[in-house]
Amino acid sequence: MHSELVQLLSEIKERHFKLVLLVDTNPLERSGLLAQLAKDCSASVTQVGRALSPRLAELTVRARPLEVVTVLEELARDFTTEDILFLDGLEVLFDDSLKIDPLDALKRLSLRRRIFAAWPGESARGRLTYAKVGHPEFRDCAPDGVLLYPRSPLQDLK
Repeated sequence: MHSELVQLLSEIKERHFKLVLLVDTNPLERSGLLAQLAKDCSASVTQVGRALSPRLAELTVRARPLEVVTVLEELARDFTTEDILFLDGLEVLFDDSLKIDPLDALKRLSLRRRIFAAWPGESARGRLTYAKVGHPEFRDCAPDGVLLYPRSPLQDLK
């Protein structure tokens, strides 16, 4: 399992979106795998909620949706090691008041660096979801252009 992730490190270098989402349904296993991979790369895992929330708190509620992607990019520059960024604790990106598409924000970040991120929702039938239908933070999106780990059979057809 771990060797497959190491293989993805080199595989994503040449992709447009250099993004791998860890989508295991067990959050502890997903975070542990991400931490081990970061350690093997002499890097650390950035807890997005912990890093982003204090910066957003400095902004007015109205300014947060306008500035969140810029602040996220600044954090990515601060925490990137050897062009690789490891992200966990993405739940804050789904906050309805931020008015962003979390997957799109991650894709934008991955244009300049390789990113391994722990997706806090689920992956099923070629779709990524977060929260339950009817919840204000519910998201249902196609992972177009990104790699999922573990890989799905549908992904290999693209």
